[in-house]
Amino acid sequence: MGEDQADGRIRFSNGRLQLEYTRENSPVFERIFTAYDLLAQLSGKPVKYSRKGIMTCHPLGGCRIGASAQEGVVNSRGEVHTSPGLYIVDASVFTAPTGSPPTLNIAAWSSYVAERLINHLKT
Repeated sequence: MGEDQADGRIRFSNGRLQLEYTRENSPVFERIFTAYDLLAQLSGKPVKYSRKGIMTCHPLGGCRIGASAQEGVVNSRGEVHTSPGLYIVDASVFTAPTGSPPTLNIAAWSSYVAERLINHLKT
């Protein structure tokens, strides 16, 4: 487990989603592969994984928090800058890894946004 550089890019090409990143920028991947290889060696069983594919458990940063639309997708209340009334309450708002696993941080963020939204609707 570990964090990568979060320097990947997502784009559409010919109607398909393309994920691009430079694995060499994130030493965590080589540590993961080394651990898999050691596990296979110690257990005497093959560990199947792809050295080419992208692996992630909790993608972060796709809809980052920022003070303006130029700095991020959502404001500090979780509302999308360019789409008032649309809120994002998952891990994509986090600008950096929050710890592993991020479940409690996601729950806290969701609760924070929901509470402010409910209070706003009451007024």
